Amino acid sequence: MGIQKADSKAHLLADKLLHLQKGRHIAIPEIKEYGFDDEQKAYAIVYSYLEWVDTLENRIGDLRLKDIIAGLVEIAECLQELHLKHKITHGDITPANILVGSNNTFYIVDFGLFDITATLSQQKDLEIFARAFAAPEKLDLRASKGFSFQSDIYSLGKIIEWSLAAIDMSLDETQMRYLDLLISDNPAARPSWPDVINFLKNISQLEEKEGIQVEFRNGVDIVVLSALNTNKAVFDISADAGDNIIMDVVVGDYLCRGVLWLLDKRKLLFDKIEKIADSNYSTVERKKRIGKCLPLSYFYTNQSVFYK
Repeated sequence: MGIQKADSKAHLLADKLLHLQKGRHIAIPEIKEYGFDDEQKAYAIVYSYLEWVDTLENRIGDLRLKDIIAGLVEIAECLQELHLKHKITHGDITPANILVGSNNTFYIVDFGLFDITATLSQQKDLEIFARAFAAPEKLDLRASKGFSFQSDIYSLGKIIEWSLAAIDMSLDETQMRYLDLLISDNPAARPSWPDVINFLKNISQLEEKEGIQVEFRNGVDIVVLSALNTNKAVFDISADAGDNIIMDVVVGDYLCRGVLWLLDKRKLLFDKIEKIADSNYSTVERKKRIGKCLPLSYFYTNQSVFYK
């Protein structure tokens, strides 16, 4: 870390780390020691050894939504506890400062370095990346300041937004509106930690619904979407198409022919949709008889649909 031994920032960092050691939490790797390394000419922080960890930035493509939300709940509860009990805030929450273990346990590191180091990072490209998660009041002296914990809430909201984009997922409209509050430019508009934690837990209740997107070749069919939510769909798998699966789906009053299951993209692509009343009765009945009623439930936004 680019802090000189006699630098006043070193004393500030040491004070922060001393307080952080008192705030033990499962989401914080234990700080074994810290101090100035005369050989490396740098200030060093030694954490307890964590096996098989990498940053969220690098692991995001391997994680499911439920893994991400469960980890962020731990992070949010940790930040809430540190703020309430020890008046500690982070100040620089990014995917590079969140570690993910082999069992998908999340850890948060590098507390307070935003306020101590001259820049968010010594490397320009990483600085730009980190700035994407920094609250406006951290970067603009003219912005409303608010409280320090509100800046952490903003950054966590940006991580949620970034994670959803990275795994090509969406929340429903109500949840997206609430996420917008987390990343509001106005610190006073952001919710408190208990509300943020409840928001994350509400998302986790839908965790099994995040598996596969549902799209339509000819635009979203609201009637069929409604049928998917109110009827048990029957899946008649007819053939493999390379790495994908072709099947017919009977749902409500509709027969959906040639539905393509894009396995690599985790997506169902609906193509030809016809009313059962206009279809061959015996064909539909046969599909109902040999098809499978999978325990699925659907929810969707204007852009995407998911099922579990």
